[in-house]
Amino acid sequence: MTRIPLVLLSLTLLPIGVNAQVPLKEFDRFKGDSSFKHFIEGVGTGLLIANVELDRRKSPLLYCQPPKLSLNADAYMTILAKRVRKLETEAPASTPLELILLEGLQETFPCLQQRR
Repeated sequence: MTRIPLVLLSLTLLPIGVNAQVPLKEFDRFKGDSSFKHFIEGVGTGLLIANVELDRRKSPLLYCQPPKLSLNADAYMTILAKRVRKLETEAPASTPLELILLEGLQETFPCLQQRR
């Protein structure tokens, strides 16, 4: 009887490969899914945190979001959808949506004057 729990425990310790990148070709499939929306919000939050760290280091920012503007999942999805519409015919289908979100943020909130 003790072998079964031990086997189950060992299975949970096996490394599992996870690919978190979502390619452009999958946007229409996932855009209405609430889990995808939360995933994109997490990507946006990660980019915001990276920007905060770059600012702390006095390095050039990825994009220049107004300081008092807070973005939510819907805002990130709107920015992503706008950029996807622009790139659909010219970008490779394998382009990660995470990169497209960054490009959308850069387009929406350009840094007009970067620090040197």
